[in-house]
Amino acid sequence: MSVRIKFLSKLFRGIYLFSMLCALCSAFCICAANAECDIRGVEKDAPVLCGVAAQGGFLYGELDENWNVYGGDEKISMNGIFVMGLDRDMPEFLQMRFCKSSGRALFGKDSCEVFTYKIKQRTYGEQKITVAKEFDELSPKDQKRADAESAMVQKARARAINLDATGFLDMELPDNLKPQRISGVFGTGRIVNGNPRRPHYGVDIASPRGTKVGAVADGIVIVASDMFYSGNTVIVSHGHGITTSYLHMDGMNVKAGDVVTRGDKVGVVGSTGRSTGPHLHLGAHWRNVAIDPQLVISFGEKI
Repeated sequence: MSVRIKFLSKLFRGIYLFSMLCALCSAFCICAANAECDIRGVEKDAPVLCGVAAQGGFLYGELDENWNVYGGDEKISMNGIFVMGLDRDMPEFLQMRFCKSSGRALFGKDSCEVFTYKIKQRTYGEQKITVAKEFDELSPKDQKRADAESAMVQKARARAINLDATGFLDMELPDNLKPQRISGVFGTGRIVNGNPRRPHYGVDIASPRGTKVGAVADGIVIVASDMFYSGNTVIVSHGHGITTSYLHMDGMNVKAGDVVTRGDKVGVVGSTGRSTGPHLHLGAHWRNVAIDPQLVISFGEKI
C-alpha cells in the first residue's frame, strides 16, 4: 500500500509552490505562512507533508476522503484534510498512522501504515515579570473563576475541531501591527514574582492602547469574554482545529458566533487581566495544543 498526498489547492496569496517529485508524491501544493511542502519522513516511502516540522509548528496535507490520518491514537483528518499541531515540548520523532478505509461497514478492516517524522527541537529563554499579587496568589473565589474560564475555553476549542474551513492557510498579521515591537515570544519560561510558572504560549506585541486589533484570517468567533487572567479575550476558529486568540484588549468588537474575515476589527489593544502594560497577546492553537504564532502566521518583515 502506498499513501498519496494531495496538497491543498487553496490559493495562498497568489503564490504557487510545487513539491518535488518522488516515488510516493507528485502534486500541486500551496503552503501556509512559514510552511514548506517538502517535509519528508524517516522512511523512504513516507508521505511528503506541508507545514513547519518544529516544536510549536504544525503539519498538514490532503488525501482522498477514504483515508484517515492519526497522530498517536487521535484521528486528525476530516473530509480528506489533516492537520496536526506540534506542542512546545514535542519529542524529536513523531509517528503518524495513515489508514485506508475498507469501505465495509461491518467486517472490513482498515489497511494502515505508520510513518515517522523528525521534529526540530528548540531551546527557550526565560523571562521575569512582576504582576499584582492578586494575579499570582489567587483567592479561592478568583481561583474558581479562573478554573471555570479555562474549562470553558477548552470546550470551545474542542467544539471548533469539526469546522470544515481552510482559513488557517491564509493567516497574516494585520499591517498596522507589523511595525510594532515584540515584547514576548512563544515558549519562554516565565518567572512571575520570583516563582516559576507555566511557559508563555503566545507572542506579545507591544502597541499603544487603543490600537486596532484585526483578525489574522477568516473564521468564526467562538469566544468573546472578559476573563480573569487574559482580560477581554476573543478566540477565532479558522478550521480543522486551528484557532487564534487575542488577549488583554481594552474593548471587544465581536461576539461569539460572528463571522469575520481577515483584517476585521475584533477589539483594541489594552492592558486588562494579568498584564504589565498595553500590548496584544496573540496566541495560536491546534485543538487545545498551543502552537507558535510566528511559525503559523505571516508576520511580514522581521520585527
